[in-house]
Amino acid sequence: MNKLRVSVVTLLACSLVISFIACRSQASPESSPFPTPESVTTLPTEPSLPPSPQPSSEPDSVPAPVSPEANDEDEHAATQEPTTLRQLAGEKPMLIGTYFTPDWFSYQTWREVVGREFNMAMLYPGLLWKDIEPRQNYFDFSMGDEQVQFALSKDMVICSHLLAPSSSYDNPDWVVNSYFSEDELKEILRNHIATVMNHYKGQISLWMVVEEAYLESYTGEDFLYQKFSYDYLDLAYQIARDTDPSATLIYNDYDNHTPDGATTGLTKQIVERLKAKGLIDGVGLEMHLDGSNPPSKQDMINTMRGYGIPVYVTELDIDMKSVPGTQEERYSRQAEIYRDIIEACLESGVCEGFCVWGIGDKYSWLEWTSSKADPTMYDDDLNPKPAYFAVFDALAHAVGQ
Repeated sequence: MNKLRVSVVTLLACSLVISFIACRSQASPESSPFPTPESVTTLPTEPSLPPSPQPSSEPDSVPAPVSPEANDEDEHAATQEPTTLRQLAGEKPMLIGTYFTPDWFSYQTWREVVGREFNMAMLYPGLLWKDIEPRQNYFDFSMGDEQVQFALSKDMVICSHLLAPSSSYDNPDWVVNSYFSEDELKEILRNHIATVMNHYKGQISLWMVVEEAYLESYTGEDFLYQKFSYDYLDLAYQIARDTDPSATLIYNDYDNHTPDGATTGLTKQIVERLKAKGLIDGVGLEMHLDGSNPPSKQDMINTMRGYGIPVYVTELDIDMKSVPGTQEERYSRQAEIYRDIIEACLESGVCEGFCVWGIGDKYSWLEWTSSKADPTMYDDDLNPKPAYFAVFDALAHAVGQ
């Protein structure tokens, strides 16, 4: 009897278990008291900020800016890879560059824009005599090396200031404030130029040996002129030529881009002097321009051609603080000026490089005096301004795109 009761109880229990399992198997996931992972609802959260742009080992890994005039319906254009300034310049071929300073190297967006858009690096801080040889025969290449390695990692041609500065400001105190004889100073200059150029041989291919030699009325400010008169030009360029015969040697000056520029006459004299000895390969036009009084394109073309050697625009920016109008109007006017300059460079037939003095308006030296200077092709956030697209369009037209 007890065995029978146990059997009945056992059968009833099994029946209940089987019924429960059957019901569970027919239930939908939504009705299940233990939802599957797919049915779990995640509570909404605040949208996260987009990740900061990361540097890329490939210069063109970040999509290039698209001109506002681009036709979205053009199926052919839509299938093309994004084109950058450096790609267009490479087809010309032409060097298109920007100024470097290690102060910007931690800014990843700057690194990406520079690596993507430019094929030339213009170096200045860290390569001056006072920076690189602060004490006699003690050379500190750390700041220069950092810039050079970054430029080489982006496959950029490198142009550097400045082997023999004329101004005492750019020379170390141990040189300026000591009473070296003429012969002693010649050897000091020779040692400095040769040491620096040998350190970067095969890496820096363009050198501004001297820039901004002082006009006759201001030669009292020219440290090397006090010792050697203008003979220091021959001396410095001869040392540079002997040290690295493969290097391109440039003389650089300001306000020498028009026929009546303040230093155009002196620049021509220096070019002729050095050219007669085979000691110069190019002339640099700094071109820090006032947007309210820009040069004419034809004047620039005539001046470029008048030097008789290759020309490089080396330090271009356009100060807009005195230009009236809305921001849109000012940017449009600035774009016209940038277009005139790149077109003058292209149409002259002698211009081999076009280098802007930095990117990003708030990072420009001109913004130290006025927040309305807005001098570069990029805004404060490194977005391209109309000036960028003007340069882009001029290059595209030159290469037939």
